[in-house]
Amino acid sequence: MEYESVTFEAWMSQNMDKRFHQVTLNALSIDKNKNQSSVTFMSKFSAYYIHKIMVYICGKHREGLSFDGKFTASDILIINKTMVDFDTSNLWTYNFNKHTCSNDYAKLYEIF
Repeated sequence: MEYESVTFEAWMSQNMDKRFHQVTLNALSIDKNKNQSSVTFMSKFSAYYIHKIMVYICGKHREGLSFDGKFTASDILIINKTMVDFDTSNLWTYNFNKHTCSNDYAKLYEIF
């Protein structure tokens, strides 16, 4: 079986128009002080991949491992448009603790 993979960074840049979607608010939902008539949500694609990335990181944490936040969006792989994995060939793993865990989530916040 042949696998097609793309980095999360490449996926984000190739799918700028698919990452988010706008929803127009009805008159009752508009905050008069903000004059905002729409809100932006993550697309189903973005939510799906972000969920998969979070599951991967949480799985590593359950194994007692962490990347200590020392990864980039280029290290995250989307395989066959359905699976998420990390290219760990250039990454070190560290023992899981509150600091390495916090660094992983801070990095994900930066990427997302």
